[in-house]
Amino acid sequence: MDNNPNLPKVTIGVPTLNRAKLLSDCLESCLSQTYQNFEIVISNNASSDNTEEIVKGINDNRIQYHSQSCTISAIDNWNYCINSAKGEYFTFVSDDDILEPSYIEELMNLSKEYPNASLWRCGLRSVDIDNNILWEYSQFPEFVSPIKFIENRIQTNSPQFLPGFLCKTENMKEINGFEDVGFPGALYSDDYFWFRLSFFGEGVVSTNQILWNYRTHLNHMGAFIDIEVFNKNVPNYINLLTSLIPRSESSSDLLDFIKYHYPERLITDRLKIEMKRQSRKSKLGYALKIPLYFGLIKKYKGNVRYQEIFGNLL
Repeated sequence: MDNNPNLPKVTIGVPTLNRAKLLSDCLESCLSQTYQNFEIVISNNASSDNTEEIVKGINDNRIQYHSQSCTISAIDNWNYCINSAKGEYFTFVSDDDILEPSYIEELMNLSKEYPNASLWRCGLRSVDIDNNILWEYSQFPEFVSPIKFIENRIQTNSPQFLPGFLCKTENMKEINGFEDVGFPGALYSDDYFWFRLSFFGEGVVSTNQILWNYRTHLNHMGAFIDIEVFNKNVPNYINLLTSLIPRSESSSDLLDFIKYHYPERLITDRLKIEMKRQSRKSKLGYALKIPLYFGLIKKYKGNVRYQEIFGNLL
């Protein structure tokens, strides 16, 4: 597709921190898009590696590079990308992910086909550090209402991340970007962000085409999460969700699930993730945390497969 200035401009937001080696591949995939009327807004969160050297070595005027003088929160860095955007549409890309060449073109086609939608998204592929395929997911319904969109994420735990969505920049700015929902590591702040944006239109539209690659590696989630701190914030997040969702006949089952079942889901899912990560990094550190994990599982009576989780030690 030619660089047609009459097409709507799309901003690709790339928040980054100390991922210079992976960032190079990410930016190459952004610059290789078939839809050419875009800008790339990079917010370097005071990286200590050679991120700036990598970015400035790329000679392309579509790259808008910003460097923070000191480390800010992940949420502030995401919002910096939004506030710096000049495009009519916006999409996030993590600094370690890779876009397929037709990513923007296909999502923009969806926005033309469904102009009254609030969000447009695609299927995804998880790859490891060597680009080996780990899993793929593209079973999103073609169109869902905002209530159903939230329900699918919360009740079925369908894959959902910071990247993978296209939306209108003005809507992101109208809600003042991301809100810190209180969890360590900015967890679920992206979910809550997409939930809020979903109400700007009739619903969320998806293509079953797999158009972006999500890198899965030990450090892709940053520091390990303090389970007890996470646990204490669960009631706050539940209150945010129940306040967001309009009360109606169509949302009553969802609200009941959030109030009576979702707290258990949140804590058990987080336990499984953290235990797996602990096991991969240190068998000893993992073993020392088992009493804490068992205590929290018992408290919440979570639906956890003990052999599957604790078998990581074997």
